[in-house]
Amino acid sequence: MVFNDTSIGNGLIQECERITGLGDTGISNNATLLKDFTARLNSAKDRFYALAFEYDALWELDDTKQTDLPIATTNLVLGQRDYLFASELLAVDQVFVKNPSGIWNEITAQDDKNAPNAYIGVETGTPTEFELVGNSILLYPIPSYNSTLGLKVTFKRNGPKFSSSDGSVDVGIPSLFHPYLAREACLSYLIDRNRGSKNDVAALIVRDEETIKKFVANRAKPKRAGLRVVQENNR
Repeated sequence: MVFNDTSIGNGLIQECERITGLGDTGISNNATLLKDFTARLNSAKDRFYALAFEYDALWELDDTKQTDLPIATTNLVLGQRDYLFASELLAVDQVFVKNPSGIWNEITAQDDKNAPNAYIGVETGTPTEFELVGNSILLYPIPSYNSTLGLKVTFKRNGPKFSSSDGSVDVGIPSLFHPYLAREACLSYLIDRNRGSKNDVAALIVRDEETIKKFVANRAKPKRAGLRVVQENNR
């Protein structure tokens, strides 16, 4: 399924037309409704990622429409504790710092329980810990040296938004969950208009969201190759 496919009807917009009963081209040929359902589908996609990120312990889920990896780098600056990153960064997975010799080391999140308020100190050196505050990453100790592109962060991010002008573009998430996006996008529309199908769609969404949780959680588990014992025949 793609975003909008008026030729063979295999798009999210066309699925929304079927669910809402608006009929063929009832959304795609109406500029106002097309913008409305584009916004609804973007909200549904946000909901998908919110659920997926809650359960993706090890699997790095990322939108296939992204053109780069979820890795951000910036310069490490002598005396600078605070590093601001783009708002698309939803959750930090790992933080790496180059030491003065140019060797990468992964640093750990500060333990607020055992070391509270560590970042109000003025100690300098090679950072070994980080703290997340808003869109900022605070380093401890404060860097005592400069390092070009010496701070690297891997992160989780939201997917690119759909535009109402999009046509046959990738949805960006596993195809198994494309119908979920359409149902989630249509539910509020059906509720607003008191359509009788709203309860059925709501029930399907509950089922969809349980499937998303199980799918992502299972994908996140490390796989261990099985061992088959072969008994040697000495006869």
